[in-house]
Amino acid sequence: MTSDRKNIKLKIDELDKEIKFLEKKINEISWQRTKYQEFYEKSIIAKADH
Repeated sequence: MTSDRKNIKLKIDELDKEIKFLEKKINEISWQRTKYQEFYEKSIIAKADH
């Protein structure tokens, strides 16, 4: 029984690490998307000015 509980705890820890990694990755991708969106919007405004 103790072994099962230990394995479950290890799995929980593993999943927590994966969640943190994915949250970091999501934040990075969101930041990139924001920068691309800003660039895109600026290019539209610049094009409209010409």
